[in-house]
Amino acid sequence: NDYAFESPTEDELDTASSEYKKLGKEACGNLTCFKYQFIDNTDTSSKQFLWFDDEDYHMQKLRIENTDGSVSEQTYSYENVSVTVP
Repeated sequence: NDYAFESPTEDELDTASSEYKKLGKEACGNLTCFKYQFIDNTDTSSKQFLWFDDEDYHMQKLRIENTDGSVSEQTYSYENVSVTVP
């Protein structure tokens, strides 16, 4: 695998304004995923969660929970593509 997901280093993030919090692993579809919370300290109107599978480290899901009770959730799939030369 050429993919490797690592938590950003402090040099890569302005820790005063944002951070990633590792929340462990959980099922996401038929995969097992690393779950993270992205915390933007300049915007407290929502909580953002990201899931990355533990095989290919592809992002599988993004969930945003707003303080007004609304929720936005996106799921991602990665399929093989075959292109035939015309």
